[in-house]
Amino acid sequence: MAALTLPTIIVQKRNSELEARFKTAYSLISQAVFRMSADNANIAETYCSKGADGRNSYEFIEDFSKYFQTINLYASDTRNLTKIGYKEDFFKQTNGYEKFNIDGHNEGAFFIKNGMMIAASGCWWMANSIKPLDFIVDTNGIKGPNRLGYDVFYFQIINGNILLPATHKYTFAAIESQLKVCCDFKNSGKNCHASGDNGTACSHFALKNQYPQDESKEYWKNLP
Repeated sequence: MAALTLPTIIVQKRNSELEARFKTAYSLISQAVFRMSADNANIAETYCSKGADGRNSYEFIEDFSKYFQTINLYASDTRNLTKIGYKEDFFKQTNGYEKFNIDGHNEGAFFIKNGMMIAASGCWWMANSIKPLDFIVDTNGIKGPNRLGYDVFYFQIINGNILLPATHKYTFAAIESQLKVCCDFKNSGKNCHASGDNGTACSHFALKNQYPQDESKEYWKNLP
């Protein structure tokens, strides 16, 4: 067996830490949605009732924050990330060299005690009469790498208070091939439904622990 090089060891350690943070984040948001469901029978309908041009996501972020150990709440426009403590005003797409769509985090945000950040994305996608409520989770907060598919992941709540990884059949990407081009670690986002949204589907693959460009490989062990 060939000896592991130092760069390989560093990447493996990083990926292991990112996986642990992701699992913690998913557990926390799952618990929060479950608890919020006891107070609200249809979360998506409540906070998406005004439609895309008048959505009330600021109210969602305020209410959702009550189910976490929240330390800072920003119930305002959060498209410029420097205004809430980040060094750069944007997240990087999965490929690492393009800016992620600022509409993915512009509807308010909050930080929780462990450093994670959650931001509302609004109510953009609709299929089969279902309009999901979208939000992102930054599992490492301002620490970085602030990159989709690494520490930033897109989720949604649909009718019935069901938590899903973004995309899936309730949004723009209905089949696996459409999901894969929205979690592409090498190429630009031009093949995704919108060029700025490369990374939106990564939560789908992170949960399955399946690398999108090679189904025989594990997601977390093969992050570039």
